Amino acid sequence: MKKKIMLLLYILIFQIFSINQEQIAFAEIANVQNEEKIDNNTSNDTGILPRITNHELYNDYINAKYIDPYEIIIGDNFSPDYPIISAKDGLGNDIDFSKFTYSWRYRPAPINVGDWSVLAISYSYPDGTGGYTRDVTVKVVGKDGRRAELKDTELYVGQKWDLGSVFKYASDRDGYLINLEKINDVWIDRNKTREIDTSRPGKHIVQIGVSSPRTKPLVFSNVGTVIVKEDQTKAELKDTELYVGQKWDLGSVFKNVVDKDGNAIKPEEVEWVWVDGKEKVREIDTSKPGKHTVSIAVRNAADRNYWVNSNTVTVTVKEDQTKAELKDTE
Repeated sequence: MKKKIMLLLYILIFQIFSINQEQIAFAEIANVQNEEKIDNNTSNDTGILPRITNHELYNDYINAKYIDPYEIIIGDNFSPDYPIISAKDGLGNDIDFSKFTYSWRYRPAPINVGDWSVLAISYSYPDGTGGYTRDVTVKVVGKDGRRAELKDTELYVGQKWDLGSVFKYASDRDGYLINLEKINDVWIDRNKTREIDTSRPGKHIVQIGVSSPRTKPLVFSNVGTVIVKEDQTKAELKDTELYVGQKWDLGSVFKNVVDKDGNAIKPEEVEWVWVDGKEKVREIDTSKPGKHTVSIAVRNAADRNYWVNSNTVTVTVKEDQTKAELKDTE
């Protein structure tokens, strides 16, 4: 009996010792893991890397703008990205429209642009919230009142060109006339700009596009032609002579005085005349011999620096030496 009691006591002591050893071992393991985490925050490359979750690095939402409802004029082209105006992720970065996936609601085939119909297109984007979806209504309509017509114009080197000079009319989607200020899309020589270089002669083509708040494709005008012509204005004078007693005429000194189109300018059409340095004087005193200077200025086509000054010439009033002497005869 005494041996059995001793045996039971020995077994109990052994079990208690084993449990204590396991607790010690567990504590050591836990302490080692904790030390590895601390070492990871230093330069120890062999430590256990912690998992860091920065919520700011994920796109929590997207901000997209659409044309809704979107209208397709019968026969126009359509691409699923047309109704998307803009799209930004949660950090404000632009999203490539091609990253959106789309599907047509209630039918697998795309909308028929050749017939009146209404469908919904569903856009999806895998954002940080687990998914983004937005439906947009797409309509095929048969009427669009947008129109635009231009006309051909001409101007001269140095003149400032204005888009309004070629503009006949433009109307919006409802057929109402619109002002030129509402036209945002202008092409000159196939480049998107609103300026023409008028510093030299040339020929330019102009076209405009009328937009609509309900659709992406523009309605284009006809092509207008703008011709920048050479300004042929000239004011060339020549020296002249006359005799005492003759009446002087401004036209007598004209050599080549022509307007912007090369047409001769009449003396009475010249506003600015200088005689002997005096402004707007058109008379020369021919009652006595003498020399006089003459110059003029004529208007060219330019919007600034538009006066063409002539050369300065000399008008000589000569003594009339005509005599009639007689003598007596027998």
